Amino acid sequence: MAGIVGLVFLIFGLISKFILNIDLFHFSNINLFLGLALIGFYLLKDGVKNLGSFKLQVYDFIYFLAFLIFIVFLNLLVVKKDPLYFDSTSLKVFSLAPQTKNVIDNLRQKIMIRGFFVDSKMEPKLEKLLNRFKSKNIELVIIDPTKAPQLVKKYGISEKNTLHFSIEGKNKEVKLVRDLDEQNLVNSILKLTRLQEHQILVLGQKLDDEKENGFLFLKESILGENIKFSSTSLLSEIPVDISALVVMPMPREFLAEELSNIESFYLKGGNVLILTEANSNLDNTLAKLGIILGKNVIIEEQIKQGKIGNLVLQPVVKDYGQHEITGAFNKEIILSSANTVNTNNTKKVYELGFTSPLSWADTDLESIFSDKPQASFSNEDVKGPLSIAVATEQAGRMVVIGDSDFVNNINIRSLYNRDFFLNCLNWAIGQKEGISIRASTISGSKKLIPDSSLKIM
Repeated sequence: MAGIVGLVFLIFGLISKFILNIDLFHFSNINLFLGLALIGFYLLKDGVKNLGSFKLQVYDFIYFLAFLIFIVFLNLLVVKKDPLYFDSTSLKVFSLAPQTKNVIDNLRQKIMIRGFFVDSKMEPKLEKLLNRFKSKNIELVIIDPTKAPQLVKKYGISEKNTLHFSIEGKNKEVKLVRDLDEQNLVNSILKLTRLQEHQILVLGQKLDDEKENGFLFLKESILGENIKFSSTSLLSEIPVDISALVVMPMPREFLAEELSNIESFYLKGGNVLILTEANSNLDNTLAKLGIILGKNVIIEEQIKQGKIGNLVLQPVVKDYGQHEITGAFNKEIILSSANTVNTNNTKKVYELGFTSPLSWADTDLESIFSDKPQASFSNEDVKGPLSIAVATEQAGRMVVIGDSDFVNNINIRSLYNRDFFLNCLNWAIGQKEGISIRASTISGSKKLIPDSSLKIM
């Protein structure tokens, strides 16, 4: 029996050596080693004695077939399902994101992904990722462009390492050449399957500044959602065909004409997403809708980042209200010099996120932003938890967030800031499937340490 079992291991080890491009757990080498060891044991101990037994050979052959089927099934299960796989990163960067799973599970059309790679070989990390995308509605085919020039010409492939996405039976395609990562794969599928193209207008920022306080990464995130946009620094007229107006802080106050245009656009059914700061003059316009902008800055006692003098201006938000935007969102975001945004109990205005009970809204802005900043809780201040964003559907859809710096270049990739903003934007334009948690990139893990622990240390 040892000889037959050894032969099975040896054959499977040789076959797997040729057909597997990825062998993270060294199954091929293990099979080869076990096979050679068992065959050697058989020849040394039982080989000569059993060679002449025909009946034993028949039994061995039956055992061989049964064991071969078992070993093949076991190895295929391990290769396809990765039962030993464990993602130890805090943001689960090596697992499919909730958005990815949601997109794959809700596909109603057959998607074909054709990968054009020389010798049909690609990086192991990419191959593993593509295999995780395969499902009943996603088929993956790897093509060697040097051996199939007719397909290269048919699908207009101009570079190697290109992924070509298409819908079965439809004349629609998307090509992905660079940055072949999970988020770009998902975005390509969304671009291929979405029926409506969305265009937004951004007031106040051009989103192309690469500096730390610029918004270039925000621009890339919006485009990654397959949402087109234009920007303006003066709102004299709002196009009627845009999906949403995004209002961001400017160095100057909003003009009376701009405030009137924003209000009129919303009341006529337009969708608006507003990022505010404590000194914004949008307060009177929003008050008409039951939205109260606080003339304050939120101080967080325990967070040890973002200090100005002895002040901490980066409150963490991890508690959320009941709303379509935040229904499945239980991740932390971190703000920067944020102000409160509340409702005055107007119906259909919903508070979205809240700071911790250890925060307060400080109204002494002059002291906070002076050359020698200082702050202390006073009778005019409001104790946390504090609302930092609201959503309403009184006419069109509107979201107001009491901070803009949380999505600048230095902060947008902190915790889940990007996802919170994009979820708000997708809800505002009526793109429900865009409300999710996106693929993360690997980064150093962070743990905020409270004062009590620091004193002990």
